Order: sequence, then structure tokens, then C-alpha cells
Amino acid sequence: EAFLAEHIGGRVEPIGVDLEASTAQMRRLGGLAIAGASEWVEPSKAADGSSDAEDGAVAYEDLSPQEQKKINDMLVQLDAVLSQMRAVQGDDFDEAAMYEMMLDRITRGKDQVPAEEQASFRCFVEILKSRARALGVPESSPDDGGE
Repeated sequence: EAFLAEHIGGRVEPIGVDLEASTAQMRRLGGLAIAGASEWVEPSKAADGSSDAEDGAVAYEDLSPQEQKKINDMLVQLDAVLSQMRAVQGDDFDEAAMYEMMLDRITRGKDQVPAEEQASFRCFVEILKSRARALGVPESSPDDGGE
């Protein structure tokens, strides 16, 4: 609006504080200076070399009660799906392969997890890794991204 108002005329409504409360990610600002907005930086390319997505495991006990409930709900759903698959596939069901595939897919999408959900995400991944190890799935090396 500000650009159009400046170049072709018309009204402009200030953004105010709405942008500050937003969880939207600005991938590119296009050279614009927008109060309250900052350009998203890919975690692996952060200036200080740090990455929230790779901070390591988070203990279940360190999560809020709401985060713990969310993880519990996801695990109940996962167990139900695996149980159904076991019933349908019988002896052909390979639970270890399922965990390996899930971990691969989940870790590929780790950069898409919002910052406020990173702790629960890392905890959930560690729970899946623990279950996978119990089934004999080898731990993937940190540099391969689970691929």
C-alpha cells in the first residue's frame, strides 16, 4: 500500500503492531524496510553458525504440559496406525523399516518446523529414535540429516 500510495497516489493504512504479533515468515523483503519485519534466515545459514533445528535432544520432562499432551496424542495415533498395519500385513510387517522411513521423512522437514515448536519436535524425534533403536535400526550420523 505504501509503495502504491507513493507512486500512484491513494490511501495507505499503517500496519501498526499487527506485524509484531504475526508468526508469518518473510522469506524476502525485497529491499523494503518494514517496521517489525525481519527476513527469515535458514537455520543452517544463521550468521553465528547456530541452528535451532540442530540443538540436540530435548527431554520430555522439560516440555510444558501442553507440549507433553501433544506428543502423547501423536504417539497414541502412531501406535494405532502401526497396530492396524501389523494386523493387515501380518508377518510381512516391518516395524523397524517403518520407523526408519518415518525418521527420514520427519528429519527432512525439520527446517519447516516453527521456532516455537522446535523443542517438542526434537523431543518427538528422540522418542522415535529410541523406539527405532530398540527395533535394531542403526542411528543415522548427524551430518547426513537422516537421509
